[in-house]
Amino acid sequence: MNRKYNLYLWFINGFKIWFTRNYIRLSIKQLGKGTIIFPFISIRYPKNIKIGSNVEIRHGCALFAKGRNGLGITIGDRCRIKEYCILDSYGGYIELGEQVLLGQGSIIHGHGEVRIGSYSLIGQNVSILSNNHIFDSLPSHIQTQGEKLDKTIIGSNVWIGAGSLVLSGVNIGDHSVIAAGSIVTKDIESFSLYSGSPAFKRKSLNKKVLCFGDSNTWGQIPGKEDKYLLKDIWTKKLGKLLGPEFIIENNSAKGRVIKSDLVNSQEKNGINVLNELLKNSDFDYFTIIIYLGLNDLKNKYAKTIKMIGEDLAEMLDVLSDNFSNPLNVIVLGPTFLGDLKMFQNEFESRKDEIILMNEIFNNIVVKKNMIYVDNLDILTNTEDGLHLSKEQHNLISKKVFDKIRNLEL
Repeated sequence: MNRKYNLYLWFINGFKIWFTRNYIRLSIKQLGKGTIIFPFISIRYPKNIKIGSNVEIRHGCALFAKGRNGLGITIGDRCRIKEYCILDSYGGYIELGEQVLLGQGSIIHGHGEVRIGSYSLIGQNVSILSNNHIFDSLPSHIQTQGEKLDKTIIGSNVWIGAGSLVLSGVNIGDHSVIAAGSIVTKDIESFSLYSGSPAFKRKSLNKKVLCFGDSNTWGQIPGKEDKYLLKDIWTKKLGKLLGPEFIIENNSAKGRVIKSDLVNSQEKNGINVLNELLKNSDFDYFTIIIYLGLNDLKNKYAKTIKMIGEDLAEMLDVLSDNFSNPLNVIVLGPTFLGDLKMFQNEFESRKDEIILMNEIFNNIVVKKNMIYVDNLDILTNTEDGLHLSKEQHNLISKKVFDKIRNLEL
């Protein structure tokens, strides 16, 4: 008996869905293939509605499409609209991109226009508005004073938590998150988490990369005291390769060494600067890139390659103990130096020293399960023999980019 009854229910519900879909298909402007529309939905102005392919619209929803220029509501492919949602264009326009999810009971008022980007998630009982009542002439009735219409734009891959309210005229950036119960009154930055009433920024959701180095990270032009334009420095080029998901921070100084008490300023003693950074509560980097070692070869520091290697090991131990992603530390090895006549009183570096430094650095980094970038394919045959050319900055950025992308796989 139960089996027959279940088959009966399955047939009846299936027929209702089939009938609803085909009835609506005849009345609305566009209905894509594979779309499922459940019974008991309300539709007004059907000729102003376009629905894409493989969409699901569940029980109790309302689509009121009194729009403009023959269009009131557009729903992109693979969208899912859960039970009891209301989309009312009120003479304006509502557009959902591809694969948008509207949670149960959410309401969108499109008076001034609402657009939601692809892959966004709208939680249960969220209200999204695009109008405000005017009340400048009190005590006249507010209902008779008209409305102010403003576009409300929600970007792609946005998550708005349950029970939130998005007021008119707001622009919510891509890849942002609004916590449940928030009231959004102002624009929201991309890659950010907001919460509260009114919503304010809690933290950035970008992946931060710290580039920690000396004059070659600072961007010094060979043979000069000046630096390259930002666009020509490897850190800036790296940011362009990685895209807006990443924030690149350049912490560098001319003359910086890994470790020495003989430096003439605090910012040049690398391990001390790093220790100060680690005390900061905002030290939440996805990756740290270390590009140091060549200045440690200067005669005044009187250090052997082995001693410099020990200093690097100490710096990496500090990161292992204090950095939440120690396996995401990238160390850039030394380049071959060119003609150092401009620094003849400071350096006496030889090719065999650079080869030995590269070997020692590589062994230390590998033993600590960190990432090493071998740069012995680069010869700084520039004007001063020490600083990178624009082309070499470009090559360094591509090497680091490949390593970071491998971390994400």
